[in-house]
Amino acid sequence: METTQPHPIHRADISEALSYGWNKMKQHMGLLIGAILLQLVIVFGLNLLMSFGWEWHYSIGIIALIAYIIMNVLLQLGLIRIGLVACDEKTPTISMLFTEGKYFFRFLGGSILYNFLLTGVMLFMIMLGLIIWSISGIVWLGATIAILGGLAGLIVGWYWAIKYSMFMLVMLDEDLSIMDSFRRSAQIMRGHMFEMIALYLVLSLINFAGMLFLFVGLLITIPMTLMAGVHFYRTIKGMPPTVRQPYVPPAATPAV
Repeated sequence: METTQPHPIHRADISEALSYGWNKMKQHMGLLIGAILLQLVIVFGLNLLMSFGWEWHYSIGIIALIAYIIMNVLLQLGLIRIGLVACDEKTPTISMLFTEGKYFFRFLGGSILYNFLLTGVMLFMIMLGLIIWSISGIVWLGATIAILGGLAGLIVGWYWAIKYSMFMLVMLDEDLSIMDSFRRSAQIMRGHMFEMIALYLVLSLINFAGMLFLFVGLLITIPMTLMAGVHFYRTIKGMPPTVRQPYVPPAATPAV
């Protein structure tokens, strides 16, 4: 009977990932800062349109909300693609922000599933405790289930969040379905849970520091942390530059 070979563990160095992210940010500074600025302008503009749209007419607010969701997903996909291409020692372009539309529904569905795994168990246990409290009238029992169950659910949710944290990258990198992306992420993350936690904390602190400079620092820290995260992913995946496949842009749809 054929057996599945376990994914080999490739150790990642956090300081190496940060150094790589800094150097790549400097190498593609103009493009990366431009991409972040463009994303901020589009998202901010759609947020304003939503705010005023609900006051003008509910239909304008709904259209703005749908446009916000679509553009937010597309821009996230584009930033990931730019990071992957730059990591492949290719030259990314600003147009890549808008070339990953074929992943829209996969990415949206995967994001919903990911957030459900992060919070679903915790919310279920809290609701269960409140229901028991309401039905039985036993305050201490309902409160205990809600608090302890919520804490347990939070731990389980964060475990799943780390385990499946690479699903977005691997979805674009290997062109996988939603469930295959989650399974592949779990395979890649085996043996790297604590490394991922350490990287997440460090990158969060770096972006927080960027916020302290009137948010202008984020124009530097977001591209840096993006590239550091992609490098970490490629390292634990075990793909040295010599075996990485070049990015092939989607074929243009012929005019009818």
